[in-house]
Amino acid sequence: MRKTLLALVMLGICGVTGAPAQTFPNRELRVVVPFPPGSGPDVIARFITGKFQTSLKASVIVENRPGALGNIGNEFVARAKPDGHTILFNGLSTVAGGMAMVKNPPIDAGNALQVVGTFARQPHLLVVGPNSPHRSVASLSEALKKKGKSASYGAAYPQARVLGALLSDSVGTEAVEVLYKTSRDWINDLADGRLDFAVIETGTGDALERQNQIRVLAISTAQRAAALPQYPTLKESGHDIEIAGVWGMFVPAGTPRPIIDQLNRETSEAAKSDEGRAFFTKLSNDVVTLSPEEGQAVFLNDLKEWVKFVRVAKIEQQ
Repeated sequence: MRKTLLALVMLGICGVTGAPAQTFPNRELRVVVPFPPGSGPDVIARFITGKFQTSLKASVIVENRPGALGNIGNEFVARAKPDGHTILFNGLSTVAGGMAMVKNPPIDAGNALQVVGTFARQPHLLVVGPNSPHRSVASLSEALKKKGKSASYGAAYPQARVLGALLSDSVGTEAVEVLYKTSRDWINDLADGRLDFAVIETGTGDALERQNQIRVLAISTAQRAAALPQYPTLKESGHDIEIAGVWGMFVPAGTPRPIIDQLNRETSEAAKSDEGRAFFTKLSNDVVTLSPEEGQAVFLNDLKEWVKFVRVAKIEQQ
């Protein structure tokens, strides 16, 4: 009888207080980056993880797992134990693009990954050569219409390919896509007039304009970027086009909500700190911090959009 009574008392206590919460983190954190060491995304990831290491008072290991359009790293995290200690750093649209560009995606990303927080938005720039006669999107659009299938544009990464194809489609022409290994590889062709335009990421693009190697005509975000307010949007120029990457962090689905909330606070505080704002502004990125629900909604929409983007840009699935 006494044992039964004691058991009931203990059950009542647990029902009110719940089980003792585990401290998080209780071991080192592993942040998986699906890009090579020293790349732009790797630099951002190491800045953020440095902040984590200080605020969480935990060891944080950055593990680079590039390859297969980022899907090696994406899959690794999706299949990890959902306890918050294995985190994916990637762009929301980059994960979506990686899934859409393969015939057999390794995971159901929308159900396998949960966005915990975001840091910043990286737009893309529509550019022409420094000696181009075009100083506006309207002028370039008219020229593209006249050239028809003889028009061409340079691109070196998936978002650039999509943006070039969307602009060509919006103008009503069939400009030819010319692929390059890196964005810098098309500079001479653009300057010599062998390309009509190109697309490049901010940071690299606005630095090249300051060196008078290219001329920026427009930015790819819906509104002008706070970091680059001098550039008009494509929408201002009459083209209903918006494509930009949002950097964020993911954990495996099923990670406990308190851990997701804690990581969200950490990501937001790191990005919105004075040091964080200065860091992202230097990269020509606008700080964007979203809740887990907001971030997941953006991610799920990106997954749908990229199916369309791959079709419009005629990207062959691997």
